[in-house]
Amino acid sequence: MPLLTVYDILEAISSQKRAKAAGPDGIQTEAFVYGCHRLKVYLCIMFNLFLLHGYVPDAFCQSTIIPVVKCKSGDLSDVNNYRAIALSNSVSKILETLLFEFIKTNDAVDDYQFGFRKNHSTSICTQVFKKTVSRQTAWQSCFYMLY
Repeated sequence: MPLLTVYDILEAISSQKRAKAAGPDGIQTEAFVYGCHRLKVYLCIMFNLFLLHGYVPDAFCQSTIIPVVKCKSGDLSDVNNYRAIALSNSVSKILETLLFEFIKTNDAVDDYQFGFRKNHSTSICTQVFKKTVSRQTAWQSCFYMLY
């Protein structure tokens, strides 16, 4: 019994962002968006085989890391003025979208995760950390923190 249907593939493809840089394979997301129905059927078969055998080829795990300037008016020769972004293959992003449906939860523990969440930033965590430290220091109390 297949876990994924062609409809699932269509939904995952339609949720992808367009006009983004291609990953290492050089294939744009638009190739999947505007591809024929047969392409979606083949993707469905391939993704179901991945799930059935519990194996994803190494090519699906590859990405290209590129530096992006944080502050264009800052020192462009300073390595700290750059952040890295990873360009993944479009087909890998489609697979990730499909797999996310299997792993997302409504668990309350997830509320304490700051990074890698929709509409959340790790800066929230940093702000909470700084506020806790300053408050405990102001009270001159002894406290322990684990990072």
